[in-house]
Amino acid sequence: MNQQTAAHSYLKHWIPYDLLPNSGNLLCRWIYLGNQLFTEPFFTDTVAKCLSLPQNSTPFTTVTDLDALANFAPQVPSLAPTAFIFHISRCGSTLLTQLLSENRQHIVISEAPIFDQILRLHNPEDEPQRLSRLQDAIRLVGQKRFKDQARYFIKWDSWHLFFLEEIRSLYPTVPMVFLRRDLSAVMASHRQLPGMQAVPGLLEPALFGFTTTEFNALTYADYLPEVLRRMRVRMETFCATDHYCLSLDYEAGVLHNFERVLTFLQMDYTAGDLSLAANRAKFYSKDIQVSFKP
Repeated sequence: MNQQTAAHSYLKHWIPYDLLPNSGNLLCRWIYLGNQLFTEPFFTDTVAKCLSLPQNSTPFTTVTDLDALANFAPQVPSLAPTAFIFHISRCGSTLLTQLLSENRQHIVISEAPIFDQILRLHNPEDEPQRLSRLQDAIRLVGQKRFKDQARYFIKWDSWHLFFLEEIRSLYPTVPMVFLRRDLSAVMASHRQLPGMQAVPGLLEPALFGFTTTEFNALTYADYLPEVLRRMRVRMETFCATDHYCLSLDYEAGVLHNFERVLTFLQMDYTAGDLSLAANRAKFYSKDIQVSFKP
């Protein structure tokens, strides 16, 4: 057994999922997935289901340093990303990824914290390797654990619109899907149940391009509209010049958008695939017990 085969055997079903501060350094936490597929609405939901597995229930936490990602990534069979999904939030992206996850050939990663943590590393010492570590993490999370897995989709957090150029620099030709919605409807949804990006200070203001003066001058009522406006501008500006983009509107309906994605990516699909998607689309993206109401 050669070194690469040995590493693959040891790492099979193990992926990095979280960064842990430790005495001024960062440790990478790993989790064993077993036979669990990424079919939950969010990456963290799948992780939560796996925490009870025996490999994850010992008194010890499986960790490595961050540099280990670079050592392990080339040794693990992995799928190259098929497409990236970006969104302003509350615009149907989670339900779209749920429809994609109905196909067991797909690895669908929805808002993985480890991608966000690496993108937002602030330590200048980490900067030279930051994007390389992101690419390593993407490869490791996209481990091909089952022989029929053939496509790999990543849905990013909404604020990752502000990292578009960096992500594109790593993946120059990977198709990008963008979901938008009328901003008043997005704001209404956040007023009901605020996301992180809707609460001033939960995410660093500089992430959205605010100077300290601009941020301090914003009222609570003005903050979310300005964040969403900046997100929309980032999306529109990028899509105006990028050659591998598909822009979708929430109002078109999730099934219409789903078929447009399949066509955009030149994916073969059957009536059975559409039937599975239509059945899943009847229910709320985050809870299959609740009927979906647009």
